[in-house]
Order: sequence, then structure tokens, then C-alpha cells
Amino acid sequence: DGTPTSWTFSATQSDFVWDTNYARISLMGWPDAAPEWFAMISIGFGLQQGRPENPEVLLMPRGDGPALFGQDIEITLTEVGIEGQALRLSGSLSGVLGQTTDYGSSVEMTAPRQIDLTFDGVIAAP
Repeated sequence: DGTPTSWTFSATQSDFVWDTNYARISLMGWPDAAPEWFAMISIGFGLQQGRPENPEVLLMPRGDGPALFGQDIEITLTEVGIEGQALRLSGSLSGVLGQTTDYGSSVEMTAPRQIDLTFDGVIAAP
């Protein structure tokens, strides 16, 4: 709704798997100063030869009510690299989310919501 929101990604709930040609990245966080109806955000995507693919974003509500989910997400990475046993990651994502009651198995897009997000951080290896 155009309200600025900030999230802290959890070091214990976010992780990545990396091999020579492919990486899978999973970020999970909780709001710092988000509207009270959001309880958690989850972002997942793969990296195939440095290009993001198969993105998913899930915004879980506090209490009852539908979550917001989207796969029509564009991710732009400004930095990706391994630092020791950690992944350095920064960039942005943009897309449209719809309502879901089953973690994205079915998504209702009659009232779509736009998401625009920037991220920057280091994720430790699992």
C-alpha cells in the first residue's frame, strides 16, 4: 500500500545451497517497523549461472486471514559472492502478489498487491 516497511532476515532461518553452476537461496524474516498485519516474509529463488530464477515471495499475516504470494517476481542482483562460508547478497525485487490460504498452491489475483523491495546482507552457510 505504499507504506515503507523494513524487515530483519533471520540468520537461523535463512540459508543457501551453492555448487559450481547453481545456488538455491531462502530468506525468512520478521518486520522491524511493518504494518501490524504482517507477521513474516519468505523469499526464495535459484541462481543459474548468476541469473535469478523461479522466485517466490510469501507474506504471512498475523492471526487469521489470507497470506500474499507471488511467483511473477523480477529479481535484480547487484552483488552476489561467497565470503568464506557465507553468501554476500544484495539487490532488489519487484512483482505482484495475490491472496492465498494454502501457501501458494492456489492464488487469487482479483485484488493484486504490488511489492517492491531492496535487500542487502550476509547469509551463513547451513
